[in-house]
Amino acid sequence: MALEQPDSTVLLSLLLLYVMSGILLMQFQYMYSERSIGYKFYLEVLMNAAASTQHKEQLQYLFINKPNSITM
Repeated sequence: MALEQPDSTVLLSLLLLYVMSGILLMQFQYMYSERSIGYKFYLEVLMNAAASTQHKEQLQYLFINKPNSITM
């Protein structure tokens, strides 16, 4: 009976650690939005007359310099 409390504390802390790591991994996925820029979206923005020049330049920089499996 005396070991039951520490075991439940360890299990609870492991569960909390597991949940927090899942949350951090989900946040990491959205940190690098340049990885999700596709060629089709890139062309649509460049051809859009309503998009500002600054926005187009930023998108061009992200698209050209986006990391791939070779640079990682």
